[in-house]
Amino acid sequence: MSASPRNGRQNLTKEQIIRTARAMVKEHGLQSVTLRAVAKELRVNPTAITWHIGSKRNLLVEVSGVIFRELRLADDRSMTAYEWLMDSGRRFRKLIMDNPNYAPLIGGQLASKPPSLPFVERVLRVLGDLGLRGDGLIVAFNAYTGVLLGWAALELSEEPAEAAHEVEENYRETLHDAEPALYTALNDHGMEVLNKIFMLRWSNGTASPLDKSYEFLLESVVSRICQRAESGGASSN
Repeated sequence: MSASPRNGRQNLTKEQIIRTARAMVKEHGLQSVTLRAVAKELRVNPTAITWHIGSKRNLLVEVSGVIFRELRLADDRSMTAYEWLMDSGRRFRKLIMDNPNYAPLIGGQLASKPPSLPFVERVLRVLGDLGLRGDGLIVAFNAYTGVLLGWAALELSEEPAEAAHEVEENYRETLHDAEPALYTALNDHGMEVLNKIFMLRWSNGTASPLDKSYEFLLESVVSRICQRAESGGASSN
């Protein structure tokens, strides 16, 4: 692009646009971010946003990078790989739980460029220092980041639009009407786990966080990664 936008403020910068979009995601959710909405927030013509950013998808990639930079990771040289992977997993979840509107952006978008090379570098370095290579490294990286990103998307899924008491009534009626002979486990445990397990819950993690389940999954995956590295075993993806 060779010329400055004519219909925007002369001092408008790409960084201003990204910061504004991040604030909109944080306060109002991903659906609030459009190029026109960002332009309105900054009091410029939408063409000024397009000139700096290009497209909404490009903007969201940039916002993802800013969000990852909010993640303050510990020094991986000062602790064991197990400790660092556990600590980083907890820090990531805290960031997302403190900012639940980040979850759909972080966990559900394939980007046109890497959103955070520093994060990828740190995780790869820790896994590489464990001695993982090739398929073993790939599997470990995907398993670990899958826990972080996938859990965020699941736990903080958008809640039903209907009133909570109506949704709860629907769930209870569905379980009550389930044929006991066909659904023996649900007959035994359904009411006990209602709104506490995936696929039988209507409240997301902001109201009903699944702390123990996340810790269990994180510890299971990190322990398995470390065990795999110690055994020198190879794996395929």
